[in-house]
Amino acid sequence: MRSISVFYGLVLAVVFAIFVPLSLEFFSIFFRAPHAVRISLAVTVILYAVAIGLSTNKRSGRLFALVLVSVLQILILVFYPPFLLYVVCSVGLLWLARALVQANSINAALLDLFLVFLALFVAIAVAKVTGSLALATWCFMLLLAAGALLKIPENKKSANLIFTQETSRFERAHRSAENALRALAEKA
Repeated sequence: MRSISVFYGLVLAVVFAIFVPLSLEFFSIFFRAPHAVRISLAVTVILYAVAIGLSTNKRSGRLFALVLVSVLQILILVFYPPFLLYVVCSVGLLWLARALVQANSINAALLDLFLVFLALFVAIAVAKVTGSLALATWCFMLLLAAGALLKIPENKKSANLIFTQETSRFERAHRSAENALRALAEKA
């Protein structure tokens, strides 16, 4: 998994620990508290998807991931599920953005899914104990930044072996086809 660097993750943690409470206060001016929390969370997930997209050099998939996460987040916001389901879906979309942009194997994506939901549970516990949204956001983002420390060994040997077998099969089939064409040409 080509993950964001730990430093970039720390910068995101600081930025979002400041941004989330401020955005909640801003949206509380225009909306009632339950709506303000949902809108603030939706904006946070979309901005995190943008930040993840900007952190990678891969060109393919960044725009698709951003559009997909944004559209799904807006749909979840419109359908207005129960709050806990809304939070779980939003965190799932956050994982989807990370997986689409960064993961290079199913094992990396599943490990990242575990990390994201572990971060959610830790953030809920911190929010319950301290009552601080900024501290809960900080802990959530720090655990996501810790994902850069996880290394998943890639099984390049088996991938190369499969590629070599497929290539040799293709070469044999190609040679057989050429020999058959030559034989047909000689008969004609």
